Amino acid sequence: MHVTIFFVSFFSLILASKGRVIDPAQVASSNEKTSQADAGMPRLPIYDEQCDPPFQAIRGSKCYFLSYSTFKGSWQTAQQLCRLSHPKAYLAEFQDLEELIDATVFLTNDDHECRSWSSPGPWIGGMEIGDSNTFTWASTNSTIQNFNWAEGRPNSASSNDGIALDCSLEFKWIDLDNALELPFLCEIPPNPPAPTYTCPEGFELVGKFCFATGSQTLTWDQGQSYCSSLTGTGKLVEIQTEEEMQQLKAYLARNCPAIESWIGAEEVPGSGNVFRWATTKRLVTVGDWDPSGIPEPDDGIGEDAVFVRCDGYFGDHTKRTTKNPVCEATPIVT
Repeated sequence: MHVTIFFVSFFSLILASKGRVIDPAQVASSNEKTSQADAGMPRLPIYDEQCDPPFQAIRGSKCYFLSYSTFKGSWQTAQQLCRLSHPKAYLAEFQDLEELIDATVFLTNDDHECRSWSSPGPWIGGMEIGDSNTFTWASTNSTIQNFNWAEGRPNSASSNDGIALDCSLEFKWIDLDNALELPFLCEIPPNPPAPTYTCPEGFELVGKFCFATGSQTLTWDQGQSYCSSLTGTGKLVEIQTEEEMQQLKAYLARNCPAIESWIGAEEVPGSGNVFRWATTKRLVTVGDWDPSGIPEPDDGIGEDAVFVRCDGYFGDHTKRTTKNPVCEATPIVT
């Protein structure tokens, strides 16, 4: 990696906040934090599916598209091409110091020899107000607070200049006539990280579902009480989706306590073999009844409930029959 090589020169550049040079202690602090991140403690690590293609993910939950020399245009054209690449895209804007640091280090390490970029480098989303040398971010019209100007910049004689990153100067900022045709750097909002699931104690996480089996044979009603005693959301398994059915089959393939185990469906009173889930009262529409022998459901005594076989097929027995319960609980999502 080339991060360490470029830290000294990068953090020696002038970074201004509200038009003033940032205190050297602040630069040193940023340097230390960034160095720690690259030593294995990233501020916000890259995660799966962070960015839609063709955007690249970088730490800090940012998503960039680097046009390199493939696409070029004026500042306005570049803004339009960003939008064509993704409906939520715009020329990159560094709204805080950490993003500015992360983006500059990323670009420097991606191509520190400038072989991929047309000179001088890419447009970003800052534009000058008239001929004032005051610049704003295009999407918010907010005055830019943190800068990375090259020495002597901004100094362009034209008005309404755009900001470009000069690859030959380690992506320091330069102001240029916005009609110049340059490559560009686009940005989109990241996708949210996928949730992390954990289970209450005693339950096994399978996909995003939490299952447990009882070691004792119980009646259906006793099994329901047993499941609820394990945790506040515990109950006999109620299968609402095909995804959950497949995950339950995977669980039973490893943890089947007996040939038949209770799950949380019971017969609708007086219906004659119509079953519903005990807590939601929804009809059982997911899952397959055992086709072997006498087709299930086949128990005509009444007060029936549903069991699941180790192969995932359903059957029905009277609730007074004792079987091992298969429980589920609501996963803890973080």
